[in-house]
Amino acid sequence: MQIDFIVCPDDIEEKLARKHQVKLREARQAMLNNPRIRFVEKGYTEGEDV
Repeated sequence: MQIDFIVCPDDIEEKLARKHQVKLREARQAMLNNPRIRFVEKGYTEGEDV
């Protein structure tokens, strides 16, 4: 999978900071640095997987 662009809504950005102490910039760097991604389970928010 090649990730070219990341869209992050404001509520998710706030959740990253509050729950995980991660800034949006750090999350973008991790996602754009050839991550290994695996599907675990459906998320609680519609359309969101874990």
